[in-house]
Amino acid sequence: MKNLRISIVIILLIIVVGSYFDVTFKNLTVEEAEQIALKDAIANGYDTATLWKEFNTQTTKRYIYSEKYEKDVKIWQVNLDTTDHPDNIPAFVYYIKEDTGEIIGFINVVDNVVEK
Repeated sequence: MKNLRISIVIILLIIVVGSYFDVTFKNLTVEEAEQIALKDAIANGYDTATLWKEFNTQTTKRYIYSEKYEKDVKIWQVNLDTTDHPDNIPAFVYYIKEDTGEIIGFINVVDNVVEK
């Protein structure tokens, strides 16, 4: 009977710990990354920001070096455009950390700004 109790406790611990890691280490979906970028652009006054779709461009996963973390990190690269930016390149490029949703890099072609 004692062995059965110990087995049940171990199984419950595995379930609890496993569900914790499943929730804690959930990575962003492509849609979540795109929403983060769009909300940030709109918050910065670019009300006409949309996903940049020229040449069938899509939001992609990449690795980039982060000075903050001093290593390569997995990110979503989200390209945005505005109605005020007619060129054949995106108006904004966001680098969004896949596991936290943090914006770790940003290129603003409209105002010629690069942030790391």
